[in-house]
Amino acid sequence: MGAIQREEEQLQKRLLEIEEKLASCEQELSIYKSEQSKLKKEMRFFESMLLEEYHLLLQLLEKDKTGIRLHHLP
Repeated sequence: MGAIQREEEQLQKRLLEIEEKLASCEQELSIYKSEQSKLKKEMRFFESMLLEEYHLLLQLLEKDKTGIRLHHLP
């Protein structure tokens, strides 16, 4: 019986370690998702700023109408 009890304790300990690791990974994943969302917002901001700068550039170059076109960003 002693060997079975030790094995059961080892398995319980291993299960606890795995559950702790899982909780840690889930927390890390949550942080990464939050960072990804923040980066997407920043990227959209910089895309719109770049588009605005291109429009300003086109206004400055309005005299030279060589068919310059800008595509609208979503």
